[in-house]
Formats: sequence, C-alpha cells, structure tokens
Amino acid sequence: MGIEQLGSEPTCSTAKDITMVAPTKIRSPYETRLELIKTTITAHSKLDDDVAGELAVEVLRALASIPAQRVR
Repeated sequence: MGIEQLGSEPTCSTAKDITMVAPTKIRSPYETRLELIKTTITAHSKLDDDVAGELAVEVLRALASIPAQRVR
C-alpha cells in the first residue's frame, strides 16, 4: 500500500509540450514609417488602402530626397 495524496497531479511531464507559434516578422524602420504614413493618409482621407500605400511610398521618397541640414 502506497500513500496517495488526493487531488495531486504531477508537476512535470516526460512528454515535450509542442507549442505552435506563428513566426514573427521583423519590420524594418522603413516598413514602420511606411505603415505610419499609410495609416495617417487613410485616417484623413477617403483613399483606400492600396492608393494610400502608393502615396505613402511617394511621401517617403520625397522626404528622403530632402538634404540633411548641417549641425552648426
């Protein structure tokens, strides 16, 4: 006769727990800025997502073409 505890369960299992996790995509700073501009455009206009995305790309190109100012 062994001593048994009522309601006790093993705290660890011998089988491996397999957890399915969706891979996380690392977004570049460019993609983050693009999404921010696209969201802003769609929030303040009646443009759909595709057109807002195209416009966001053009806005980023325009901003990148502005020469940086020298620090005095």
